[in-house]
Amino acid sequence: SQYTGTGALEFFEYAHKVAPSFATDGKLGQLTNLRPGQDFEVKTGTAVVFLDNHDTQRHDAPLTFRDGKQYELASIFMLAHPFGYPKVMSSYYFHGHDQGRPMVPVHTEGRLACSADPTAVRQPSPEHPWVCEHRWPSVASMASWRRSAGDAEISAWWLPESNRLLFCRGTAACLILNRHETKPWDVTYKLKLPKGVYCDVIRSDNTSSCPLVHVAADGNSKVRVPPMTAVAVHIGKMFADQEILV
Repeated sequence: SQYTGTGALEFFEYAHKVAPSFATDGKLGQLTNLRPGQDFEVKTGTAVVFLDNHDTQRHDAPLTFRDGKQYELASIFMLAHPFGYPKVMSSYYFHGHDQGRPMVPVHTEGRLACSADPTAVRQPSPEHPWVCEHRWPSVASMASWRRSAGDAEISAWWLPESNRLLFCRGTAACLILNRHETKPWDVTYKLKLPKGVYCDVIRSDNTSSCPLVHVAADGNSKVRVPPMTAVAVHIGKMFADQEILV
């Protein structure tokens, strides 16, 4: 804390508090009391939080891109939770501790040399030596989700079982996480959102063609969340045709 007067500081402990809840089955309940004074010694406004960086991903990070969907879910949670200022990693594939970056640039001849999504990280191809976690659609879309949430605190928190979590920030954004490895989660819940038709930005933020989440006037919504993924909705990405009946 003696350095917080100079600005926000990288908070290395964050990864060791958050990542194990996603790395291990049945541990999401550990996230319930994630707040300053309870789990952290620093205040939210002075912490830059991250799951890994270019150093820790080579030795002691609990989760990295190599963990695929677990890492993706933890990244989604980090971007949605109000604690700290999140920093998203952007990597390249490596096999040795001191291995340098690929010779192939990220952008080359109109082609992007990045892996498409978390499911591709275990078998990288020579044409895609960069991981580019920040470009995964789910991670990139959560930036606008967080912008919609703004400074709002958590307004709803539901943990019906140890692999499933729902929470909202104010009346602007909600996230539904399913850590179960094989079973979908059929959710019926009154979300803290205005009536409308929302995009599930985890799968697409294209407001003309995105998967839809309907929220009734009383907030009631029914959503199916596939295994090892999430559904995220916010007021900044509502379906273009709001004439659809809710």
